Amino acid sequence: MISICITGNSHKHIKEASSNLSTAGLKGPLPSGRDQEINLDVWHTQVLKLKNASTESVHVGKLWERVAIDIFLANRNQDAWHWANMDSLYLADYWLSFDSGIHFLLIYTPFEDCISSETPGTPPNAESIAENLAKWRKTTQVMFELHERHPKRCLLVNSREFARRHSNITAQLYMKFNISLNPINSWSSSNQNDNILSLLLRNHTFKDLATSNLSESNTISPENYGPDEINSAISNYLDMKQALDLLKNSELNESSPAPKAPENTD
Repeated sequence: MISICITGNSHKHIKEASSNLSTAGLKGPLPSGRDQEINLDVWHTQVLKLKNASTESVHVGKLWERVAIDIFLANRNQDAWHWANMDSLYLADYWLSFDSGIHFLLIYTPFEDCISSETPGTPPNAESIAENLAKWRKTTQVMFELHERHPKRCLLVNSREFARRHSNITAQLYMKFNISLNPINSWSSSNQNDNILSLLLRNHTFKDLATSNLSESNTISPENYGPDEINSAISNYLDMKQALDLLKNSELNESSPAPKAPENTD
């Protein structure tokens, strides 16, 4: 039995990859055979509540260890199946020791794509960008370090390449993990990026990372980036975008027909 955990640094892109691979024939997870309400999403939520804040370590414990066993026993008749969960990244070492048939598909999403897709229709501000950048760095560093520790059991894919060259990705899954999938004729995505904001973030906020030649030398660390200040070009663009949105709404209101006055029947 081959089990693939799809995880990474962007919740939406993880779910997007999961949806498309399900279309290609990669089965989804069945819940616990003992309790249908307990699935792997519930499992991760409950287990991460046990995390030690001072050490960042997680002790699963006998109860949730048994629940994990129940879930995997429920899926034992599936030759290849997967689950998609961002929290799995922080429990990867547990899963890798839990069963030798578990492998990780790591979806790396550039920061600018995370910002554009996570807040569709709502321009982020400088404060939220700085906060999200700090979170993105931490999560991405965990992901890259996992790949470096376990290269044979992890496949690292850029989310952009997944969408553009999905047939190559399914071929990689076959070669690396011996998982045969149906061709994906078209990639389904609901993630829409703001291309101008993406360009500004990429060029003015941080250095983009290449994932093709992953090594310790390009592992993300605070020293690689400098201060977390937001470039003035980004702030100017966001202010302009907000002003244009207000102008657009104002014009729509002005163009709306005024309500008709009631006719005088006297």
